Amino acid sequence: MPFVSQIRNRPVRDADGSRVGTLRDLIVRTDLPYPPIESVIVRAGDRLCVVPWSDVASVTPGGTALRRRFQPTRYHVADEDGDAVWLGRDVLDRQIVDTEGVKLVRVNDIALTPLNDELRVAGVDGSTAGLLRRIGLGGRFARRVPLIDWEQVDIGPALRDVQLRVPYQRVRRMHPADIASVVERMSPGEAADVFEALDDETAARAMAELPDERQAAVLSAMEPEEAADVLEEMEPDEAADVLGDMNEDRAGELMRLMEPTAADEVRNLMAYPENTAGGLMDTGVVAVPLQATVGEAIQAVRAASREGDPVSQLYVVDGNECLAGTISLASLIAAPDDVEAGMVAQREVHSVRTNDPDEEVARMLVHYGLLSVPVVDEDGHLVGEVAISDVIDLFAPRAWRTRPRLTRV
Repeated sequence: MPFVSQIRNRPVRDADGSRVGTLRDLIVRTDLPYPPIESVIVRAGDRLCVVPWSDVASVTPGGTALRRRFQPTRYHVADEDGDAVWLGRDVLDRQIVDTEGVKLVRVNDIALTPLNDELRVAGVDGSTAGLLRRIGLGGRFARRVPLIDWEQVDIGPALRDVQLRVPYQRVRRMHPADIASVVERMSPGEAADVFEALDDETAARAMAELPDERQAAVLSAMEPEEAADVLEEMEPDEAADVLGDMNEDRAGELMRLMEPTAADEVRNLMAYPENTAGGLMDTGVVAVPLQATVGEAIQAVRAASREGDPVSQLYVVDGNECLAGTISLASLIAAPDDVEAGMVAQREVHSVRTNDPDEEVARMLVHYGLLSVPVVDEDGHLVGEVAISDVIDLFAPRAWRTRPRLTRV
């Protein structure tokens, strides 16, 4: 199995055995599994010639042999700024996403494999042995190294200036926390490329797994319209946090591009200090009047679920929109449909006020073993809730923050 490092810059000989130049690179398409070499780049004097694979007899570490006499004028000159993918120029030394191992890998070498009359890309060598092979020490320190199968890598972020046809299908199927763990090691620009290739919902979930300052850097590097779409899919409290960490002009630009309703909700949350219950809360709570029936309350929960809003518990409010009680989902399902919600509600409610410090919110959640706690304003009006996952993000060690969050059901 030859490697790209072993065959680049080796002699090229024509059908007469005459040396006509050196092998500069190999060109592939990236929309095929284990892509075959389509052509080779031969340096003949000061000319770079694109020789189609049909004119190549063999490519080995000993050199490249052509099937016919080499006439430079027969082949077109290679365009080094073109959109073809050159394995050496465009892939070697780049960082790629290994979607099997869920990590970034530096491409130290590329393995090729003969198949019938073709030479196909087999995998990537990200090991130190690949580097040694590049500088001519591969034989001295030779050892068998595990390759990353070509089908298990996504080369999108590596080739920012090349128009690729390979979708990020494998990255899209990764868990958002795994996506976050990969892109956290990328530059903001590379991470922005990944997020722009994802659907908005997946991008928002992965964005929420990054540290706040990292979120701000990546969103700032994204195209404004794309960044605004991701912010709309994020929980309003998370979107408010990250916008608060961004440049004021950039944050204002993104909010202008967001849907007005979503932007207004985020803007209202940004009015609260970050280290308070108001700054932590999610305003997307489900509340019904005391006089609503259980059946109507269930419909409200279903409507929220269809919108993608997680519901941990239902709230009931009085005629003044003040918090009057809570209903667990289990109690709601067990009650008859025609019973008033106020008859099922737990009327003794532990709540926090919008200006309560985050330490008080955490103490309340932990002391009473709650998954979430309602937030009320100074007049007792229900304005949101804080989930235990939001508090864990505040006080857990930094190394935990890319782990999957608790899911509210």
